[in-house]
This record gives sequence, structure tokens and C-alpha cells, in this order.
Amino acid sequence: MCFILLTLSSVLCAQSDLTGKVKDKISLNPIGFATIVIKNKNVGVYSGVDGSFSITNYEYNKSDSLIISSIGYRTQKICFQDIESGNISVFLAPLITNLDEITVKSKRIKRYKNKELGIDKRKTNDSFSSRISSTYEFAVFIPNARDYDGFFKSIDIYITQFDYNDDPFRLNLYSFDTICRCPGESLLRSSQYITKAKKGWNSISIENQLISLPSTGFFISYERLSLNSNPNLKAQHHSIGWIKGADIETYRTFTRSGGSLWRIDNKFLRKSNVPLVRTKVKII
Repeated sequence: MCFILLTLSSVLCAQSDLTGKVKDKISLNPIGFATIVIKNKNVGVYSGVDGSFSITNYEYNKSDSLIISSIGYRTQKICFQDIESGNISVFLAPLITNLDEITVKSKRIKRYKNKELGIDKRKTNDSFSSRISSTYEFAVFIPNARDYDGFFKSIDIYITQFDYNDDPFRLNLYSFDTICRCPGESLLRSSQYITKAKKGWNSISIENQLISLPSTGFFISYERLSLNSNPNLKAQHHSIGWIKGADIETYRTFTRSGGSLWRIDNKFLRKSNVPLVRTKVKII
């Protein structure tokens, strides 16, 4: 059901601009880096740190919907026919998070072992680099081949170079969707950013989120957040390391941009390339 907010005129195949601000429904604080996309179209932007966003010179019709999402919040859907002006306010409701129960015993406490899952530490001079004009994210499947039982400590990605290291990016964890065999629901309880890239492994700690390791495997994703920090650049600001000749059947790589669905990326598939991502976990 579409929520009635502010909107544009409901003319079929109209072309217009849309601005707005995304806020927390309870605290009214702005939500930075929320994703705003037009459903099933290659159009999408992120909100700024102040929650504001702008989509310019886009085409829409009555059947189109605006999808606003952010990790830790309920996704909001707004029909274009319900928007009454070119400026809207979007209020996202926080999700109620129930942390997994932890039992502490005085005797025979199980010891945790540290492990790494994903692509190994082999360095590479190759990199994935492209300039895009919409939201962009790629996700790599990481199997749990030994059916480890434990929880995540961190998410890591290997940066080979950057043209502008103050351009923030987000690392995500997704479940394995058994129907499409693609990324499913987010496993994170809150968004995780790296605001200043460095060469080599960049790591985000998620140990305090107490996320259990899925037996079916999971996806690690890189999501570029800032598109216009330096518009003169011809390539994306961060170049991601990859391995040539990797096992692409195991480490399947999906991409999506704007409001499009996840799809297997032929750019990685053709050359058997897999981006360098990994996670540190604690197993029982």
C-alpha cells in the first residue's frame, strides 16, 4: 500500500525534478546515506549526511513508485500519484532489534576460535574501476563450507588505490536467498561505513552486533555512497582489488544500480575475476 505524501503532478511519462529529506520517524533526526530509488528503473541516489536528496530530470508515470530504505529502518514505498509537490519529507520507522541471547556458564565455557572466510590475502595489482551516475553495489557470495557455528567479527575489503579517499563507502552483509540464489535480506542491525579509505585491507568491526554465521553462506557487498564529491574524476574513487582466475562458481558476484534488481555481473564472469572481500568470524 502506498503512503500518501507530497507529490508531483500525475501525468503519464512526465519529466521533473524531486527533492526531499529523509528523517527518523521517532527522533526526527536526519538519516544520512539512505537509498532512494525509482522501482525497477536504473535511477537512484543517496541522501546526504543531513538527510537531503535530489533526483533531477527523471521520467515517471502513475504506476511508478519511489523506494526509500536504510539499514535499521522499515523500507518506505511512495506512489508517484500520491506526491503533490516537487519536495517531500520521508519519515522512516526504526526496526526493533532483538539481540541474540547469550548464556554464560561457570564451567566448561566453550572457547571461540578466530577464522577468516572469503577471498584470501593474496595481493593484486588489478582493480575494478568505473564511473557511474547512479547508486551502485556489488556483492560476493561467501560459502560456509564447513558449517561453522559462531558469529561475525568484521567485514573487510581490499582497496588497491583511490583518487579521493574521503569518499565514503558502505560494507554490507546479506543472507543467501535460496529462490534467486542472490543476495537476500540484510544481516546487519545498523549501517556500517568507512569514511576514509586506505590502501590495503579496510575493516569494519561488527562484533557488537552479535550476528550469527549462516550455515547456508552469505554475501559481502561494497556500496558506493558519494557520487558527486569530485565530479571531475573519470573513474570511481576507490579501486577494488580482485583475483584473476578465481572460482567464480563458488564466489558468485552480483551487482545492482539504481532501482534495478540483483544480477550476475558478466564483467567479473568473463575474466573469472572475484573482488577481494573477506570476513573475520569467531567460531565455537
